[in-house]
Amino acid sequence: MTYLLEHINTDDINCEKYYNFLNSGVHQTFFWKEVSKIKKEKIWICRAVNNQNKEETNILGTFTKELFGLKNLRVTDLKLPENGPILFLHNFLDMINSQNFINVEITFSKNSTYFSQEQIKKINIQNFKNKKLTTLFVSLNESKEEIFSRFSSSTKKKIKRNKAKFKAEKIDGPTFYKIYKKMESLNGRIFNLSDNLIEKFWQIEKPFYNYYVLIDENKTHLACLGMYNLNGVSTEIASSMNPHCFQAKIPAQHILHWYLFLEAKRMGMNTFDLANVELYPRTKKEEGIKQFKSSFGGIAKDYNMLYKQHKILNSLVLLKKNVKKVF
Repeated sequence: MTYLLEHINTDDINCEKYYNFLNSGVHQTFFWKEVSKIKKEKIWICRAVNNQNKEETNILGTFTKELFGLKNLRVTDLKLPENGPILFLHNFLDMINSQNFINVEITFSKNSTYFSQEQIKKINIQNFKNKKLTTLFVSLNESKEEIFSRFSSSTKKKIKRNKAKFKAEKIDGPTFYKIYKKMESLNGRIFNLSDNLIEKFWQIEKPFYNYYVLIDENKTHLACLGMYNLNGVSTEIASSMNPHCFQAKIPAQHILHWYLFLEAKRMGMNTFDLANVELYPRTKKEEGIKQFKSSFGGIAKDYNMLYKQHKILNSLVLLKKNVKKVF
């Protein structure tokens, strides 16, 4: 069994063609296409066909051009075929190695089989290194009582004691991101996507996305959280909280997450993806995120990221950029 691999790169493919072309579950196409334009990136698509059973796999990535025609490549949500995933990956990486990429980052789909370090070593990955990433999946298949029973005792208490004091509301994307941008600013972080871009994104992608805000009796925005739904999985995005909640010890995100679990279940989703978590945190921030996300009783799911960097060529590119700044 072998795969015939070919790729095209363009920044002028409309969203409808993306939807028809991709079969890997990537649906944030318009959003990332526009973000790529801002970052001066171009779209890269790989088409792989199994010449035995004609199974077709399509992969979306973005690339940027650098010095001497060299390029950086980023591939997200790489979904491996069920038949011959090792051979497919071997051929895919060989194809990438034949291109002039000085930096490559490939993140696998969270639903793909996780390859251990030992398995990765058996694949001809040449200059690639493997990094294990972990997410937490909360099952929504049981009753809400059973889902709640898996929470930690402290999280149960926080929700029970406070949920009646506050109200969660569903809002549209543009309104949500104005609130999110303000909260991020209050927390010393920058969210720099324009209102115009967010409006365009919302008009095309709103069937998949849901946004919520938690408010108090004075209509003060305490926290915001979004999720996108695809193939039975709700994945959290854009989580932020008013600094006032830290000072007043309001468990706003605990309450909002519980509300979104119930919303996702009502929508027919079977899993809630809490997104990345460091099981072995190196900083206080990572430790806090781990404690918070683990408190919902999710199951850890490992997935891979392969990457490579060419140190010498990267140094030349950096030198060129620094020279430009001086002159």
